[in-house]
Amino acid sequence: MPTTLGKWRNANPPKPSWLFAALPLVLGLSACAEATTFQVHYEPGFVRNGKRVSTFGIKRDGVMSRSGWAVLGPYASGPFSDTRCELGYSDEVFGSIPALAEAMGEYVRANGVTDELLAKLAPAAKGDTIMLVTVTGRPHRPSGEIGGSAAQRAMPAGGARGGGMGRGGMGRGGGGGRATSSESSSASNDPFEISASFFSVEQHRTVARVQMNYAGSDIDLAMREFNDRLEAELRGSRCSGWDWSGSVDDKAIRKLTAQ
Repeated sequence: MPTTLGKWRNANPPKPSWLFAALPLVLGLSACAEATTFQVHYEPGFVRNGKRVSTFGIKRDGVMSRSGWAVLGPYASGPFSDTRCELGYSDEVFGSIPALAEAMGEYVRANGVTDELLAKLAPAAKGDTIMLVTVTGRPHRPSGEIGGSAAQRAMPAGGARGGGMGRGGMGRGGGGGRATSSESSSASNDPFEISASFFSVEQHRTVARVQMNYAGSDIDLAMREFNDRLEAELRGSRCSGWDWSGSVDDKAIRKLTAQ
C-alpha cells in the first residue's frame, strides 16, 4: 500500500500561486547571503555599545585618502550617523592645520596608521574610540554589464592623495603594506573587502575589528550592509569629531616618524 507521501506525489496537486511569487525573493536572499561574509574580533573586556567614535580616515587600496567619505562613492554615508562623519585625515585638516597634517602624512607614508600614531592623536579625539576604515578591491560587475551603480562608477581604483599604510596588524592599528602602482591598477580585480578597526583612547591600542568580504556587484548594497552590521555590532554608538586646538604637537609626530 502506498504511503501518504506516495499519495501526495502521485496526486501531483497544483502548487499555490504565492509559491512562484515568493521563489525569486527567496533566491535573491540566498544569493545575497552567499555574496557577503563578516569577520568580527573583539579584545576581551571591550564594551561594544554606546561608543563615541572619532573616525581617523579611510584607506583605499593601501593608500590613505584625503577625500573623505567621497572616495567610497556618492551614497556611502558614515556609520553611526545619517551624515558623513568628520575625519581626522582629510583635505579640511590639511588646509586648516597644515603643519600637523603634513607631519601625520609623513608618518603614515613611512609607517602606516599604527597604534603609536593614534596614541599621539588621541588627545584630539572627541570620542572614546578612533575608527579607521580600510577598503580594497571593488565589487565585480556581472559578465557583459557596462556601467554599474552610480557609487561603483564614482569609486576610484586607488586612493586619493595620501600615504601608504606601512607595517601593521591587529595590535598596530591594522595597517598593511604601501600600495604600488601595479597594486592600485589591479585593485579592480581584487575581491571587495571593507573593514573598520577600533582604537581605544583609554587603553591606547586597537581593541576591535569588523570586516566584510563581498562577492556581489552592487557597491551601494555592500555599503548599506556594512553600515548596518557596524551599527548592529556597536549598538547605540555615534560619530564624534576632532578638536585640534593645541591638543597635539606636530613635533611629537615628527619625532615619532624619526624613531
